This record gives sequence, C-alpha cells and structure tokens, in this order.
Amino acid sequence: IKSVIPLHQNSQAFHETIVCILSKMSSFGSDSIERDADTFLFVSGNTMRAYPSSAIIALHGCRCLANVYSELKKRGIYDAADCADCIPEIISCMDTFQEQGIIIQSEACAALSAICRESPADKERVQQLGGIDRIIRAYDSYSMSPFEDHFLAAKIRACVALTTLAVDPIILSDIREKGIIAKFER
Repeated sequence: IKSVIPLHQNSQAFHETIVCILSKMSSFGSDSIERDADTFLFVSGNTMRAYPSSAIIALHGCRCLANVYSELKKRGIYDAADCADCIPEIISCMDTFQEQGIIIQSEACAALSAICRESPADKERVQQLGGIDRIIRAYDSYSMSPFEDHFLAAKIRACVALTTLAVDPIILSDIREKGIIAKFER
C-alpha cells in the first residue's frame, strides 16, 4: 500500500478507498494488524493530514486508529503503537466535523480513548491540544436525542475517553476545574 500511495498522491478518491479498506481490515482484529501496524497507522494518519475536509477519511481514519491501537494494546505491543502521532489529526477532525458528524465524533472519541489507554504521554498530549474540551463538546452537542443509537454511542464513547484520561491525576484535576465531573454527578 505504501508503495502505491505516491502514484495516487493527488487522488482523494484513492485515499478515501484505501482508508475505508484499512478500516474494514482493522475491524477484524486479525494478525495483519500486528504485522502491518506501521502501515495502518502511517496511511491513516497521513491521509487524515492530507485530506482534512473529507468526512469519509475522518470517519474511517478514526475507526482504523481506534481498532489498531486497541488491538496492539490488547496484545501488549505498545511500542508499535508509538510509531505514529495521530492525536492532532483526530482532534482536528473533531473540530472540522463538529456540527454534522455525530458518527465521526463518536469514532474520534473511541480513537483518543484507545490511543491514551496506558499512555501518560498521550493523555498529556490530548490535554495540551484541547482534546478534553472537544470530547466534552462531542458529549454535549448530541444531548438532544439521547435514545437514538448514534447519539447514545457518541455519549458513551465520550464518557469512556474522559474516564481513560481521568486516570491521570493532573488531567483529573483539569476535568474537575472545567466542571465536567459536576455535570455527571447530577
């Protein structure tokens, strides 16, 4: 895949197709994730960076990142997950698609949660880039229809992401200061 990308560097349709394929492959949790993790992460991250206004790339890029990081961490292979820094792209797509992208918001929360699990450095990076605010905005933005599946999934994934981040005492303090914990205690 990496060798073909330069041939189609300016084709958004090609990149959308590749990210969709990788997203689907990553959902199977196969051994190819362990073997080809670098490719999954490289292609997803670079494609999200190159086409930040593509909803298809944002959705499937976040889904692929969530699947790959979850699988690698489940298998205890964290070093491989360190090979790409996709946190800025995930947070950027949360900004770009905040109004019309409930499913993208949900996948982005899942990706941030998977990336930050067992990684204090990644949690700190999410906090520094304003990720906590984006996660809570995703939670709040879709409070109008709590019984629709997509809205409920986004809320649950936002809560999981906040819980994953809150394990860090400094981030927990930041979450408290922002009034987020009080919101959930009501």
